[in-house]
Amino acid sequence: MSKNMFCGSVRIVYAIIYTLFLGFGLTIGSDLYLVVDRRARRAYYTGPATTESTYTHGYFDIMNGTDAGQMLSGVLAVTGKSFESEHIIKGCFRDPGWSWARQPFPWWTMLFLVPLYSTSSSLSNLQSIFTWHSRKQLVIMVFFSCCSYTANRAISAILPTRPDIVSASGAFVIGCLGNTYSRLLRGTAFTSMVTGVLFLVPSGIAQGGGLTQTYKNSADQYSSGFSLALRMISVACGVTIGLFVSQVLVYLFGTRKNAAHFAF
Repeated sequence: MSKNMFCGSVRIVYAIIYTLFLGFGLTIGSDLYLVVDRRARRAYYTGPATTESTYTHGYFDIMNGTDAGQMLSGVLAVTGKSFESEHIIKGCFRDPGWSWARQPFPWWTMLFLVPLYSTSSSLSNLQSIFTWHSRKQLVIMVFFSCCSYTANRAISAILPTRPDIVSASGAFVIGCLGNTYSRLLRGTAFTSMVTGVLFLVPSGIAQGGGLTQTYKNSADQYSSGFSLALRMISVACGVTIGLFVSQVLVYLFGTRKNAAHFAF
């Protein structure tokens, strides 16, 4: 976000349009792959994503021809549940008989994957490693990023359907760490927080369902793209609120911060 209202509005509109193009591109790419791969197309149209239920309301008598059962009243849903629906993980089918390479990663792999990604993201942002001070700064950036991801995962386990609150919690944690580091140790808050803030957007979207596209027709393609854009907006709002609240709490007493209130 930017302190300039006009500049911040342009950025958020650009993010929305970019997300819409991303969602539409995913649906088009999925359709093209289904056209080429016949086995994938057959598995998709016979899988649980396209299973529809038939609902009937009324009273139902269960009889086996000799003895009448108990009368039931309400709504009866009839659907064709397949075996594959029992092994759907985040929108993808995972057969237990597949090799480990095609299975979801266990939780303990995050202990080294998250620091590895944070280090790679910091280096891609031109963080130097040739001096002692730059290496120290890199360690701080990776540590703050891991703390924000830990807060994201912890809150997502409690509130799995609220990506805005999940992102706000991660932004609050990294905002408190970065501003405290800047105020007490005279470090630079922006450089220490940038890796963690960039990590909040994809992790926040992933907690809300990720980029899974489970559409059935052309109308659902557009709704999937718009839902991804709305999820992007909610994540951005959560990150902004978390950073703002953390900065207010850290600089509530003592010397006030006079510049770069909304560096992002």
